[in-house]
Amino acid sequence: MADEQEWSPKSREEWTGIFADAFESAQERLRSKREEEEAKKAADATAQSTDQTGKGGNGDTGKRKSFAERLLG
Repeated sequence: MADEQEWSPKSREEWTGIFADAFESAQERLRSKREEEEAKKAADATAQSTDQTGKGGNGDTGKRKSFAERLLG
């Protein structure tokens, strides 16, 4: 019969091989999440600055459009 013992990493190279791909993909996910948060903050800051000036995409009128007006254009 074959040896039915479970394989386990024994050397440093085996351990790093196991976790290298997972570590790289985790770093990529963290970087992506950080970039999304920064982009969202920048978009929010831009939206706030246009809302404060009263020119937030509603043409030359000074009042804010209702949800229905924004939805329908």
